[in-house]
Amino acid sequence: MNRTKIKICGIKTQQDIVIMNRTKPDYAGFVFFEKSKRHLTYDQAADLLANLDQGITPVAVCVSPDSARIEAIARLGFPIIQIHGNLTNEMIEQWPNQIWQAVNVEGEDLPEIMSHPKIVGYVVDGAKYGSGQSFAWSKELAKACASLPHLILAGGLNAENVCEGIQLFQPDIVDVSSGVELPETGKDAAKVEAFIRAVREGA
Repeated sequence: MNRTKIKICGIKTQQDIVIMNRTKPDYAGFVFFEKSKRHLTYDQAADLLANLDQGITPVAVCVSPDSARIEAIARLGFPIIQIHGNLTNEMIEQWPNQIWQAVNVEGEDLPEIMSHPKIVGYVVDGAKYGSGQSFAWSKELAKACASLPHLILAGGLNAENVCEGIQLFQPDIVDVSSGVELPETGKDAAKVEAFIRAVREGA
């Protein structure tokens, strides 16, 4: 059985990069969305990417990106873009690499997903992306998610509940941001380490 991979999202500072390089999650998420407290400029992202361990795959995270944003993110060299909000065929055709479509669960049903060879993963998240709030986990929803070709489980995960989420949903990847942060200082090394340990030793 393949192990569940880990994405730490919302990388914001060089200190976050130090934590990533020491703990070595599989993916690191960089947010390009002005309304998020984790938003980065393209120059900030370039500086962070320059110091990220090459064994960690960077993921660009954005919301309903326009053509200029997609072009700018592509120039930074991201191999994967994670798109919340609207995802159109035009976006898919413009982006040169792999795509993760984020779907926000508000009730008991899985929202409609798009199918395209470039879409290689589906991020199942809470109703409000970046809120740190989980959606209502259920066996029915887990069964619906099982039909997704590559499941990334997000929304309210932390070291205490991630193993339960893995057991219920059997995701390919677990995605955490708020659950490994302190309110005032951002990413916390101890919380990151606890989350990664829970996934790798407890799942």
